[in-house]
Amino acid sequence: MKFINDLIAAFMISLVSVICYRMGFVANLDSLIIGCIMPLVPGLAIT
Repeated sequence: MKFINDLIAAFMISLVSVICYRMGFVANLDSLIIGCIMPLVPGLAIT
């Protein structure tokens, strides 16, 4: 179940990031998506 939740969250993050990029709010799309998805990686909060 956690995998499905993370998958949906990553999809929504990517969708909102692309919309913000297309509207001109963001200059670097790759950094935005990576920065938003990294908290979903298991064990990252510990390190």
